[in-house]
Formats: sequence, structure tokens, C-alpha cells
Amino acid sequence: MSKFKWLVYSVVLVGFLVVLYNKTSPADYNRLQEVLKAKEWQQADLETTIIIIKVSGREWMGWWNWFHWPDSFKKFSCEDLRIIDQLWVKYSEGHFGFSVQQHIWESIPQKNDSDPYKIFEIFANRVGWLTNDSSKLLFTLDAPQGELPSFEWMQKATPGGSSWPDSGVDLFSRVKTCGI
Repeated sequence: MSKFKWLVYSVVLVGFLVVLYNKTSPADYNRLQEVLKAKEWQQADLETTIIIIKVSGREWMGWWNWFHWPDSFKKFSCEDLRIIDQLWVKYSEGHFGFSVQQHIWESIPQKNDSDPYKIFEIFANRVGWLTNDSSKLLFTLDAPQGELPSFEWMQKATPGGSSWPDSGVDLFSRVKTCGI
């Protein structure tokens, strides 16, 4: 085997091992718990983004694979999703969390032919995302129920962002599948 081929195989193997380690290493929830306990909602939203990107493997996938975000999210660990949700629900006393958002999402009448953008617009209005752009979220318990965690993780995880309605459908489908 030529030195060049050996080098290429070595680089590919190291890259694979880094991805494998990243996907199998447990997320660290200590920082998220600290900021939630301190009621630092904006920082907690950022920590949630960091955890979601790490656990989903997005930080190693690169820009070329951003079209496959829904596939990544469908494989997102139920345990990780549950931990994130439980921390948000606990420290916000039931005001924030994915399960809170899921309840709001399911309260919106949906039909098979419903436009996902319209449904997501209704949802975003209910949680205050359209009345307040992401830079003006309230980040307080005075915010609409379900305002947090925001979908900033989606914008940061995908270069150029992703479709909020599509990712909303993916998120709430996963929350439901995980029984959260």
C-alpha cells in the first residue's frame, strides 16, 4: 500500500473514531442545570443549543450534510431529549420545556392537508416567537408559556438555518415518539 493511501485511510479512520466518540459520549448537563437553577433563561437556551448540537452529532457533520438535519433529529436520543425537557420543566415550574411546547403544538387543530407553515405560525404566535423575534425573547417567567427552549439550536446547527415548520414537526414527532 502506498504511503498516500495509508495516510488517507488513517485520516478517514481517525475522523470516524472522532464522530463515533462524539455520538457515544454522554452529554454534560451540569452547566444547563446550573443556569436553569439560577433562572438564567437566556444562558440556559444557549446551553440547550450546545447540547443538542453535540448530542445530534451536528458539530462533526459539517456544512455539506446540513440537508440531513431531520434524519439526525429523528435519531436523537430519547434519554437526552427527556433530560433536557425534565430540567426545563423542573426549574421553570412547568412553564418551559419541550413537553410544554408539545402540549401547545397538539392543541392546534391539524388536518392531513394542513399547511405546516400555517400550523407553525400559529404555534410560534402562541409561544411568543412571532410577537418577539429571537433577539427579543423575554427570557423570563412572564414570557408566554412554552417560549423556551427556543429553536435557536436549529438555526445554529444548520448553516443558513433550516425550515422552522419542518423542524417543528420533526421535534414534536420525536417528543411524542419518546413519550415525553
